[in-house]
Amino acid sequence: MNDEDKTRDQLINELVALRQHITAMETQAIRQAQTDTWQQICTTLIEQAAEAIVITQTRLDPPGPEIVFVNPAFTRMTGYSAEEVLGKSPRILQGPETNRKTLDRLRQNLTEGRPFQGETMNYRKDGSTFVLEWCIIPIEDTTTQTHYFASVQRDITTFKQNAEALRISEERNRALIDAIPDLMFRIRKDGTYLEYNSSRAEDLVIPPSAFLGKTVYEVLPDMAASAMHYLRLALETGEVQVFEHQLMVAGQLRDYEARIVVCGEDEVLSIIRDVTKQKQSERQLKEALADKDRLLRELHHRVKNNLQIISSLLDLQSNLTNDNRTLELLRDNQRRIRAIAFMHESLYQSSNLRHISFAEYVHDLVLYLFQSYQRDANYIVPKINIAPLLLNVERALPCGLIINELVSNALQHAFPEGRSGEIRIELYAEADQLTLIIQDNGIGMPHDFDFERTDMLGLQLVRLLTRQLHGSIKLDSSNGTAMTIIFPHT
Repeated sequence: MNDEDKTRDQLINELVALRQHITAMETQAIRQAQTDTWQQICTTLIEQAAEAIVITQTRLDPPGPEIVFVNPAFTRMTGYSAEEVLGKSPRILQGPETNRKTLDRLRQNLTEGRPFQGETMNYRKDGSTFVLEWCIIPIEDTTTQTHYFASVQRDITTFKQNAEALRISEERNRALIDAIPDLMFRIRKDGTYLEYNSSRAEDLVIPPSAFLGKTVYEVLPDMAASAMHYLRLALETGEVQVFEHQLMVAGQLRDYEARIVVCGEDEVLSIIRDVTKQKQSERQLKEALADKDRLLRELHHRVKNNLQIISSLLDLQSNLTNDNRTLELLRDNQRRIRAIAFMHESLYQSSNLRHISFAEYVHDLVLYLFQSYQRDANYIVPKINIAPLLLNVERALPCGLIINELVSNALQHAFPEGRSGEIRIELYAEADQLTLIIQDNGIGMPHDFDFERTDMLGLQLVRLLTRQLHGSIKLDSSNGTAMTIIFPHT
């Protein structure tokens, strides 16, 4: 190779070396740019972090490690600005309620070069306390020598308060649940028993190992279909489902009430109560009420029969007298007795022994009176308009006797010499009052008739019965005779 060629080779080598140098410089520049970018990213993350970040020196002896960096979250948490804490020890945040055992453990870990994690009570600049959760790690160089401690801190006061409130609530709920005498089962949608609660072990028909983790079909096959029906219904509607069932326990058939309550997306709470004693009491009460009903019906029946006997005796007595006045008095009393007998007959035939269907009673009574006085309903027309009311005996009996007296009086005196007309009987309710009207379009009362001073027994009885009802009575003789009686409903 001649000198000219060598010179050219050297030139090429120099160019290659220059190119490599330039490439190396470009690579270094790129790496430096990446490093700067990552540093900017890390700085942004630290500045924007929600947790407080504190970097201190490593001196643990008094006055403690000096703070060399804090981020804005530290200021928000403690109230101290960076200028107020730089060069000072984190011990400015400590106070009487700071846990010394936690600090001793912290010192030991850091002395041994190990990370630390814990929580304690710290103090803000304004003196208020907060619960601090923090983690400290040693920052080492390539020789594993620690130069700084980096700490990430979080205020968990609200979390602790909520956790304490939740604990108290759970304890209270547990106490309430334990105080409930009912059995409770948590059951999955497929009928699997997940959990139970019982204040008394003897309430469990079978031991927990025999039903936990098993389905209703396996544990209670005879009633599984019914139980699962209500379980699904509760989950579908979100409403409490209640049903009753019976189980054979220790050779005795017992009654239970089950309440199915949704307690999760696919779970229910089944609350079981033994209602055997209540059911027995209900059956005994029903039997006692049935016995009482039978006795009352028998009583009304016997009273009615006795009144019929008295009526028959009066009928026999009337056959022994020729005096028209005496005969009329006997028949008037016989009709009154019959009106009372109708009442007792209606009661013992009714499904309700305390109340009577007054409309039916009045129709029967008026029909009897027309037959008793031998009046043709085609000439004297009864018009009955009784509201469909159920009256108790204390109201029905006086009303019935009043109707008996006034209709009898109309049939006797309002239509002389075969005169035709009508008798209207009306009863209706308005607010808390009842209004009874007995009206005829007959000849009416004499102009000088004084209703309050009459010596007629029937009308005296009407006034007496009206007072018994705590009512008022009004007489209108402008067109026949109309009696309006107003009295309280109860």
